[in-house]
Amino acid sequence: MIASLRTSATTSVASALLSLLQHNLCGLAIKSTSTSAQYSKSTLRFRVKDQALNVQDVDICGFGRTVHTIKANGKTYDFHILPSGLLNPEAQNLIGSGCVINVPGLFQELKALEDKDLPNARERLFISDRAHVVLQLHQKIDGLEEAELATGKIGTTGKGIGPTYSTKASRSGLRIADIFQEEIFEEKVRKLASVLFYIFSLSVITWFPSPNPCVGPSYLAGFKKRFGSLLEYDVEDELANFKLYRSQLAPMVIDQLPLLMSAQNAKVPMLVEGANAIMLDIDAGTYPYVTSSNTGLGGVFTGLSGVNPRNIQNIIGVVKAYTTRVGGGPFPTEDLGEVGNKFQEIGREFGVTTGRRRRCGWLDLVVVKYSTQVNSYTALNLTKIEHVTPKPIFLHFRAAPSAQVFSDGGVQTHGPCLILVFECAILIVMLSSVLDTFEKIKVAVAYKNPETKQSIEGFPADLVALEKVEVEYVTLNGWQQDVTKCRSFDELPFACREYVEFIEKYVGVRVAWIGVGPEREAMIVR
Repeated sequence: MIASLRTSATTSVASALLSLLQHNLCGLAIKSTSTSAQYSKSTLRFRVKDQALNVQDVDICGFGRTVHTIKANGKTYDFHILPSGLLNPEAQNLIGSGCVINVPGLFQELKALEDKDLPNARERLFISDRAHVVLQLHQKIDGLEEAELATGKIGTTGKGIGPTYSTKASRSGLRIADIFQEEIFEEKVRKLASVLFYIFSLSVITWFPSPNPCVGPSYLAGFKKRFGSLLEYDVEDELANFKLYRSQLAPMVIDQLPLLMSAQNAKVPMLVEGANAIMLDIDAGTYPYVTSSNTGLGGVFTGLSGVNPRNIQNIIGVVKAYTTRVGGGPFPTEDLGEVGNKFQEIGREFGVTTGRRRRCGWLDLVVVKYSTQVNSYTALNLTKIEHVTPKPIFLHFRAAPSAQVFSDGGVQTHGPCLILVFECAILIVMLSSVLDTFEKIKVAVAYKNPETKQSIEGFPADLVALEKVEVEYVTLNGWQQDVTKCRSFDELPFACREYVEFIEKYVGVRVAWIGVGPEREAMIVR
């Protein structure tokens, strides 16, 4: 049996597993899981995941906060909600109970895949009946919350993820199973809309019979002027969507436990894929500038109830060799000058889902070491140390002078990452495709108190303190030459080997693989 599963937890769950599978390093049912060890999603995942798709594994995947872009069979596929394991025509795919699902968005994405002749996609997709539902209502609330926060906004994608997890935690959310109890479902949606919009003093939505007497007309007029179209929500339109999709959704909805138990008992290789990095974890990350769920190893088990922790053989974390972040939040190594711009332009650091320009800076080993301690990484795999001439794929754009200006939809990116495999031992580090253009490369190794000049132990939870830290850097030599033809560690330039060994020594885990190009065979195994 072949299967693919999706959880809300990790970002590069898929990629590292696939690379491990290619090199036959795994043996148990659940071979690996991975988590990005910094702030943003991994892009290495795409190549490694593509390898795994060919070996017919279980791919456990999260929600459409981020996009996974994969090239296969001469076509480009974007995955927001759906597991990318659908590219394997033999794979079964599960969206787990920890996910939150926008049902109309799911079917729109499914149709886009079918339009590219992806076979049997609907028959190979399963959805946990315990997963929560993202409503248009949640998306409106998401936009309102960000608008209200103004300059202090979190920087969400506006997809309604946070509000959905919020209603889940308050026990007022709706699950996939609820959709099939039509009368009860509609009653719950109406009640939820009433409560949420009342909180924002929004009594002007179309289905309210009368204005809220507690809110005066002048206040409402000012509120509407400020938030504009964010006030527009029609619960009847929302419910009509579910009437349209209910029958199509029904064959896909299952109790995930029997599937997971059966796969594990049969020792089926399983790949777990998620959406966000460990530093966006709601507990371990830079709260409140985080996502709304657990993105580390623990999120795999809560988001995929039924996965046996004893079956996990490899856990892979992903870290870019330079650091990027989308949205608000502290970023000690952020470079707002020439270096940051160079990372953005050459590395094509633009979000594919939102088109937002990513914030960039030097590799922060303080963050990598912290994430290693959180997720217990035990070995390293360095990939993508080569320079790749940008060949962007435009999805939606307004203008592209020098092929660099992108807006909604952005461009497929190939930025480097670091993948860490837990317990069985491999931390995969994607070195930047732009690092070989630098004569000198800086790496952050410590934070210091700006007043006492003493080193700070660990990673501060106090964001005020984190914003003020002084960063201590070590400067290493760049290699400034092509490494794509290298197939052994000794063939790499001396400076490149030094860079790998420096990361290895600082983090305290072994570098097992080094990726030197986008091709599947471009991997040095140590």
